[in-house]
Order: sequence, then structure tokens, then C-alpha cells
Amino acid sequence: MGKLLEKHDGSIISSDVGTTLARVKTLNIFRQLDPQRTVRVIRFLYEAKQLTDTQENRLLDLSTAELFDVDFRNSSINKKKLNNLSLTSMHLSNTTFIGLEMGDINSLVLILTS
Repeated sequence: MGKLLEKHDGSIISSDVGTTLARVKTLNIFRQLDPQRTVRVIRFLYEAKQLTDTQENRLLDLSTAELFDVDFRNSSINKKKLNNLSLTSMHLSNTTFIGLEMGDINSLVLILTS
């Protein structure tokens, strides 16, 4: 992912090929990781501005991703803030956002199950 970010000047989604590679690699890695490492991947993508949905930035499409037992409470994402985070159309089961300040998430559409 780091190489893709470098190659595309910090925006994986500036290229159709980069977008496809990033999507496939990320969805594949989610299937292989435990919940704690999944948070690290999401944190990396968020801090690299690939999961922030703003006018200046298209986000990486991770729709159809299925994440289970992910707990963001102890993550150090931007001092416990997740502004403009978009996990659009991701399936989140038993996911915890307790203790996080979340702002400008009006585009957030999640499928939450318990």
C-alpha cells in the first residue's frame, strides 16, 4: 500500500489501476487478519486519507468488506478522533466505537449486526 501511495502521490484513488489494486489487496487482507490488526489497517488507510470522504478527496471503496469483533476503543487514531471517516457499505459485526469522537460522518452508512 505504501508503494501505491508513493506511486500515486498520496492518493491511491487517483488511478483506476491503483484503486482496483488497493481495493482487492485491502479486502483480501481483512479476511486474513485478526480484529486488532484490522484496526491497524483501517488506521493506516484513515491517516493516509484514503477513508476520508471530503470534496477534495474521493475515498477508497471498501464496500462489501466484512469486519468482525473490531474494537476501536484502544486505537490511537488521531487522539481518539475519527472525523470524515467513511466505512460506507461495510458489514460490521460486534464493532465498538466507544470513547471516540466522531465528526462529519453524515455519509457514513454501515450495516451493523450484533
